[in-house]
Amino acid sequence: MEYDNYTDDIKKFINKAIDIYNLIKNNKIELKKNITSVDKKILSIYISGLIYNGKVDRMLYDYVDFDYEDLLKIVKLTDKDLTSNKLDNNYYKDIYNKQFEPVFNFLLGDNKYNSDNFIETILYNSFSQDIIIKLTEKLGFNDYLNSPLYEKLMDDINSDNNDSKDINIIKSDKERYFDVIDINNDELWKIEKDIEKKYIGQEKFVDDLFCNIIKNQILIQNDNLNEDTRSLIFVDGPSGTGKTAITRDITKGLGLPFTASSVTNYSATGYEGASLVDNLNNLYMRAYGDMDLAERGIVVLDEFDKLAYSGDNSLEMKRGVQQELLDFLGGGKYSVADDEFDTSKLTFVCLGALTNLRKNKTEKKKSIGFQTNEDNTEKKEYEITPDDLIKLGIEKELVARINTYLHTNDYDKETLKKILIDSSASPLKGIIDLANACGKKVIIDSSVYDLIANKAYDLNFGARSLHTVVDTLSTNLLHKILKSRSKVIRIDYDTVKSIIDENNIRRVRK
Repeated sequence: MEYDNYTDDIKKFINKAIDIYNLIKNNKIELKKNITSVDKKILSIYISGLIYNGKVDRMLYDYVDFDYEDLLKIVKLTDKDLTSNKLDNNYYKDIYNKQFEPVFNFLLGDNKYNSDNFIETILYNSFSQDIIIKLTEKLGFNDYLNSPLYEKLMDDINSDNNDSKDINIIKSDKERYFDVIDINNDELWKIEKDIEKKYIGQEKFVDDLFCNIIKNQILIQNDNLNEDTRSLIFVDGPSGTGKTAITRDITKGLGLPFTASSVTNYSATGYEGASLVDNLNNLYMRAYGDMDLAERGIVVLDEFDKLAYSGDNSLEMKRGVQQELLDFLGGGKYSVADDEFDTSKLTFVCLGALTNLRKNKTEKKKSIGFQTNEDNTEKKEYEITPDDLIKLGIEKELVARINTYLHTNDYDKETLKKILIDSSASPLKGIIDLANACGKKVIIDSSVYDLIANKAYDLNFGARSLHTVVDTLSTNLLHKILKSRSKVIRIDYDTVKSIIDENNIRRVRK
């Protein structure tokens, strides 16, 4: 949309975004991953939105406990830097038309221009970018790394045509994609093994999911994919066991476009809210405009069980979303970027924690009568069936689309300990890497692993519990790593226990 077509209020918002971009475009923003000029433009738009729309600030805080001041700190700005616009509109018009219009069009997506909710629409859609991932990673909000928000975000950002360096990145990324899946290619199975090493305790789930995704891709290559042969997957498992993260890593390893979101964000036609088609737009962008590749992508629908309803009139919208999902999962055709997007080749992975249902299926059997003195036995294995989902309140026709049921495992203390020691994603790696960067060596007493694992197990939110405990240690050990003259940093049981006790990391496992 051209600059002159906006209202004066929206022009002020755009002008402020351009002002902010001019302030930060040459700043070295120290995040875990270098960000592009487009990332900085989106950041600038985001900050401007927070200035002009208080609803957006509250929305951001509600999602990730992250606010306006945190954003300014990251981009190295203060309130004093954000003075009123001082340049004339011709300048802003020229910069918008040359650099910002493609970014605004991308963030606006298929939504029509509406001055009343324009800023909210732009900022809501910018949740599709990886900016917030990077910010939350930088500030250590690890609890959110497997949250519905995190799962919705893309790993990278499509670049504009004004940055030749970004164009080269796009070209090199696109070359990663497997044009042909060859089961005799050792590199293919190396991807799976590397992911299994990262997600210790979930090896079976990794293997099952990987093989189902590969199956779908092979059937597409041979034109044999149809409603009867395609794996449409439902995954249950406790929170924090890596359901989305594993799916994302598999698709990233295969170079397939990927998008993830919570179904609770969507509304039926006629209601205000996000649309299922947003997923297709994201896939198309992640495939860099290659529709054939986009149609082979992976769509993760998190909190699928939250669509359940019990006939209450107030939940009629959930029923409407379920009806729309019937066509979406079944192979509907939708308009994306003036082209037809056929969803019949997509691999859908529907996720649900099913906490109460799992609890009922795995609760201990209590002995009765004369056998009351015997040990209770715990059911470690369980199976989620189509009938279970139907009884929850998912329509029978929608459940019938699902033909593959997988689940992630809860973590026991030994598995949590093994993650600390052996996983490539061990949260202790951050402490060790920092010490190495400072020319120091970390020695961890063996008893420390048990202590951290036990505390994480008590917290009871999966592998994320490990991050919570280790992040507390990191803050306290930081002074020793940075200031101590010793070349060896020893982490012993007493030190860790005192830090944990001092920070009162306690919670009764339920």
